[in-house]
Formats: sequence, structure tokens, C-alpha cells
Amino acid sequence: MKTAKLNKRDGWYRYCRPYLEQLNPRDDLDLDSYVRDMVTRAKGFKVNTFVMMADDGGRPLYPSALAPINTHIHGQDLLGMIEQECRKKGLRFGLGFLGVHCNSYAAATHQDWAMLDENGKVYPFYRWHLVCPNSPYGKHYVDLIGEALARYPVDYLYTEGNYFRPQGCRCACCKQKFKNAFGKDIDKATTAELHAFLNDSIEALQTSIKATADRVSPETVVVGASYHDWLKFIDPARLAAHTDMVAKENQWGTEGPDSLHMAGLGMLRLKALTGK
Repeated sequence: MKTAKLNKRDGWYRYCRPYLEQLNPRDDLDLDSYVRDMVTRAKGFKVNTFVMMADDGGRPLYPSALAPINTHIHGQDLLGMIEQECRKKGLRFGLGFLGVHCNSYAAATHQDWAMLDENGKVYPFYRWHLVCPNSPYGKHYVDLIGEALARYPVDYLYTEGNYFRPQGCRCACCKQKFKNAFGKDIDKATTAELHAFLNDSIEALQTSIKATADRVSPETVVVGASYHDWLKFIDPARLAAHTDMVAKENQWGTEGPDSLHMAGLGMLRLKALTGK
């Protein structure tokens, strides 16, 4: 299915202007006009890279062997349609994946993948809950990325939502992984050990993403998102070691209504911390 020629060695992504879009989950979508209007709108913002979230609620926007296709796209390959329209409009094509949150399919079908708090209760996230990257979900998530990269010529791979609680997770996988690493139960962990476990867990997931992308589609630019309010817990340089580019995610407005000046300073700070 791949046709476009990719090349990241010229460093084009250092000055790219990406536009991030996600599915409008309506049953009455006319996919041809939906795709055409969406890509045209992005082109009107003077961007050069169109990035589409590859699933909605954990259900891919293409026929997948790993998860059920999203019902709103009527069994069609929406990502393939978008990729072709991007090439017609002279835009690079990107895919986005949302990590451990917003995956209602995984949350509903695999309770054993849930991220658990200190009381053994699922860690809530809106209507559902976070899933744990140390559980089998981590492999499922990376396998989905690899499947999509094998299907399409993806210039830009954006991954966000690689969360891990600073207080740790009490699922069976995390309990065993922590004990193997530190020689004791996670309930007896020090604050420093919990922070180390957080960094180890996030880095392991990002390492797997990068290794998969480099194997399946080596010219795809891998972008990992960092989160401003977790910088006191994580080492962003460890994340950046397994990306080509680092993004600063603040779409929830948790930092308040930043001016462009303050947003720019935040980006410069992240660049200084990561070297990317």
C-alpha cells in the first residue's frame, strides 16, 4: 500500500508545521467529502503536515487485525483515504496515537490491563480509566503502531498519553516488575523509587515505540509528547533519547491561557532539557 517516498535525513521535521485532527464520530459521515474538507481546511492554515489520530476510542480507522474497526467509518479505510488526499494537496501525512488514555475499547474488554491506585481501584480518566503500559496493553499499543506504519507511508508519528502515575500502579504486572527491579513490594517503595519506576516505565514504552518505528518504517519521524506538570517527576532527556522530536502537549489548558511569548518560553525550556 505504501507509495510515497519518505526521507527524514534532511531534517525537514525541525521546521514542520503540523495540524492535528481526530475523527468526528458521526454515523452519517460522507467519507469522501469529510476527508476532502478536512484536508482542505488544514491546508488553509498554511501547515505542511497533516496528522490524524489513528483510532477513536481504541477502535482503528482502518481494517485492523488487532482491534475492531471504528463503526463510524462504515468498514472503509479512512486513513488510506486521508493519506491519498494529503499527497494530492502537497501535505506530508502523519498518524497520532493516544497511549494509555481514551482507549475505551481496551478499558471495557481488558479489566486486567487497568492502571490501579494504592487501594487496588482503577485509576479514572473521564468515563473510563487509564490502562497500564506495563500490562499486555503496552505490547498491544506498540503492535497497533507497527501495523499502521506497515500499511501507510507515514512521515510523522505523534505519540502522546504515555502517562504513568508518580504514585505508581498496583496492577499485577507492576507489582512484579517493581519487585524484580527493587527487590521489595511496591507498597514499601520510597518516593525516589516510585519516581525511578515511573521513568523506567515511560522510557521502556517509548523505547519500544521507537524500535518498532525504526524497524517497520525507518524514515518515519517519531515524535514523543512531554507533559509540563510532570517535569518535576520525569527526566525528559530519557524520553527524548528514543524520539526524533519532542512535542509539548498542553491542549487541556492546564497551564492557563498562555500568551504566545510564554508558550515559546516553555518550548525553549523543553528543548534545553531534551536537546531536541
